[in-house]
Amino acid sequence: ATLEKIITKQWLQLLWEERSQLRTLLYQYTLQRHALVPVFIRNKLLKLVVDIARLDWPHFYPDFFTNILTLMDGSESRVLGLAFLQTASEELICPREDLSASRKEELKRLFLAHIPQVFNTITGILEEAKNKGNGGENPSVLAALQALSHLFSWIPLSDVNSLQLLSLITHFASQPDASGLHGLSALNELLYNNCVPATFQNPLLNLCVHNNSLLRAALSTLNNNMGSTINPEYLSKLTEMTRLCVSVHWHRVESSPGFPVLEFLSSLFQFTFQQPTLEGFYMTLDIWNSLLDYLQLKDTGHIAKYEEVLVTLVHALLKKLQGHRDLDNEMLDNDEETERQKFLRQCIEVIAKIAELAPTQTCTLVLECWQPLMSQYSTLLCGGGNESTADSGGDWLEDCAALTQAVARLYSQMLAAAVPHNLASLFANLAAQATQARLHDRQQFLPIAPNLIELHSQIVAGLNACMCESIVETSLTAVMPLLTEPTAPKLQHSAAHVLNTICLQRAPQRSLDQLYTLFTTNISHLPKETLSVVYCALVRCLLSWKWESDSTRVQLLAGLIETMTPTGGQAQLQDLSHITAVLLHAKPDTSSAKKLLFTAVQPVLQQVLNDFPRILKTKPEHCNAMLTLFLEAFRTLQHQMGAQFTQRAVHTFISCFTQCEISEISCGVDKLLQLLTLVIEQPAASFKHFVPSCIALCLENILPSVTESTSGIIKP
Repeated sequence: ATLEKIITKQWLQLLWEERSQLRTLLYQYTLQRHALVPVFIRNKLLKLVVDIARLDWPHFYPDFFTNILTLMDGSESRVLGLAFLQTASEELICPREDLSASRKEELKRLFLAHIPQVFNTITGILEEAKNKGNGGENPSVLAALQALSHLFSWIPLSDVNSLQLLSLITHFASQPDASGLHGLSALNELLYNNCVPATFQNPLLNLCVHNNSLLRAALSTLNNNMGSTINPEYLSKLTEMTRLCVSVHWHRVESSPGFPVLEFLSSLFQFTFQQPTLEGFYMTLDIWNSLLDYLQLKDTGHIAKYEEVLVTLVHALLKKLQGHRDLDNEMLDNDEETERQKFLRQCIEVIAKIAELAPTQTCTLVLECWQPLMSQYSTLLCGGGNESTADSGGDWLEDCAALTQAVARLYSQMLAAAVPHNLASLFANLAAQATQARLHDRQQFLPIAPNLIELHSQIVAGLNACMCESIVETSLTAVMPLLTEPTAPKLQHSAAHVLNTICLQRAPQRSLDQLYTLFTTNISHLPKETLSVVYCALVRCLLSWKWESDSTRVQLLAGLIETMTPTGGQAQLQDLSHITAVLLHAKPDTSSAKKLLFTAVQPVLQQVLNDFPRILKTKPEHCNAMLTLFLEAFRTLQHQMGAQFTQRAVHTFISCFTQCEISEISCGVDKLLQLLTLVIEQPAASFKHFVPSCIALCLENILPSVTESTSGIIKP
């Protein structure tokens, strides 16, 4: 640490003789002790020598790079020399910010001048290892490939002109071992370059052709059930190489006579469906997505060349959809998806992209796959099932659910391509029949109840895609019992979203009669998130649909807001999520609708404002919900709230936070700042007098707490 401080902080203050002695001492010590100390100590010594070079080379350290090349030439010092080379590349080309721009450019220029000799030396090292049949864990090979990986990350492709060196790298990249891993890393660094000079076009083509050979070699191992013998990291690097060839360079190699397009895609296809892990499968699907994005910019003649490949891919994905039934469908990940939901989405989205390029073939294939299973389900709904149906298992129901999701996703493409179907009415009728039958509640079907619920849920969810005026009544018949009566949460959630979709429509007047039940029925049994969706839908219906009586609409809206308002006295007023969700999602689009909504929520806002000082002192963790409510109210209804009410609210919030210790009530500060920002941005003069008090609050109360507090919630 002392030496490092001297070199990095005080080096230029030392006498020339002191610098020379210290430099020589460090270099000689490194030569003598590098094999006897741990690797991390060796690397630290190398970095110290390179740190000296970044300041002294070439004028006061002229033999710096010569020493590296000499070490690389020696059979005993080769690994040390290559480690020196890599450290020099890391520290001189990506230096700390304490160097001037001109010095950085000088170091890069000096380094590049030695690159031809570096490449020649490494070529000799790799050629020797290849001739001796060495690779794998050969330290010289690994060190050479690691050094090349970093060099290739910054050297211009125009300077990578050694075909022999590239050939040797691809040779070692073919080995599914450590040398192969580092070889692929080096090749990938070259492929990351999006700008390819004319001099590198042929080497690039060779790399992409070699990529196909690597895929074939990996497939040979995977097809022989030897997938467990391939290093997962090697597979990942190979997948990354393939991704780069397709997403970055496909337009450069696609039309080349020397590039086997169909053979490459055939290899990629097999590589995709031979992946030993789902994550690997998803990575290969991303490659197909890149190709599909590329083709979407092409004309129909160009796309036609790929049509057979794309249709084959759809076939395979449909087959894969009808598998992996063992995936978890309960636990949610960070994206609020289960393992099975993620799998289905990944597959279906690729199919949907293909449908944009080849709509008729894709949609026809999906329908042909789905219809026999759905016909079987229709028979079951009509009473064609018995105990033996349950005994045979629910795999076909799970497959039908997956394909139902795919059909719903492709509905818009089917319309655009005029593929013959009657999906809107079919989905509506099936959903209504399934709701009426409630097969999952029947004793004889209990063994397959989860499968029945999943399929029923997907059919109901499919209504969102094909909703139109002609199926609104049937759809309401399908979803209303699912919301008003106890049933599976998954069905309730799907039904809630369909209701929301219906309320976005200009539905026929008779639909109001069906919906009226929801305004008068207790639906508090619904899960909280589902309940919010229903409330948003009903508010949207009241604000947007044409009602015969405005007084009825006002009365229903007031009752609905009252239902959403927490009960149990003032102590429960912090649970404001439903009303906040309404303000966030059910945004009215006319001034009259906004006025109606404000009239309904004003009592709640008033109560929150009255309770805020007390809650801030007694239960500050609940203030965030209160401020969030006001923030969304101001965003949606600022003109209806009026200057006087807004001024009172802002004055209350500023006064409360000014009188308390911010560091002790970090909850809500972020929302307060968002609200104050929104208020003082308003052009009206009535809001401008808040600017001094806002500044004072920020500078005198919030800023000191931010800079001094160790809280993880408040950060500078």
